[in-house]
Amino acid sequence: MNVTVNGKILSIDFETTKTLKERLFSNADITILNGFQTVEDIPLKDGDTINYIKKGTMPPLNELETMISSRHTPKVYNALKSVTVAIDTLDIVASYLIPIMARLGVGTILVPTNVTISQEIISKGDFIEKDLNLNYFDILKEKISNINPFVKIEPLKDNYNILVTRFNEHNNVDRPTIYYNYGNDANDIITKELSNDRYFCGCKNTINDVTPTYSMVVSGHIANLIVNLTV
Repeated sequence: MNVTVNGKILSIDFETTKTLKERLFSNADITILNGFQTVEDIPLKDGDTINYIKKGTMPPLNELETMISSRHTPKVYNALKSVTVAIDTLDIVASYLIPIMARLGVGTILVPTNVTISQEIISKGDFIEKDLNLNYFDILKEKISNINPFVKIEPLKDNYNILVTRFNEHNNVDRPTIYYNYGNDANDIITKELSNDRYFCGCKNTINDVTPTYSMVVSGHIANLIVNLTV
């Protein structure tokens, strides 16, 4: 049978996670089987992905990518890796949404490059005080590279598969577009299709302000919809 071990395909006879570890990576501290850490001695089967890691040592990029791929399954990972999502507003919601998208493995994220991180974004969004008055795009690129180095953050342009935008009256869209609004009650957030290729994530009553809890939950709705539209 064939299994992928630390990024390489190996042909093996009957093995378990522990016997293979002792044979090939006896100094490893952590075992990751199909994207999940385990301390059990589990019999391996054809198609499994195993990563053996020594604590304090960053896996090479090819090994790291196999770990991410196995967690999401190759089908989902490859579909998301090939998609480009454009976000036309770098606001509080985007500060939560983009890291979620990076963890999912969205291949390319397009964003504006001329936004400065304000105190409001720090107070309610997913940034810290040392980011104040710095360029949102630059800080975002650094942050995402530490979350998932395989995700690209690039300047906003028209070459995308899905657009995410704050709700407005745009009716003519030629690609899937996800609208969201601001609110203060995360329990009221819904996801629905408005019309062909137009979707909405948010609550019924739009306000001009947004809370951190609302931003986090609506970001989850948007990210989940991106997966559903992609896979």
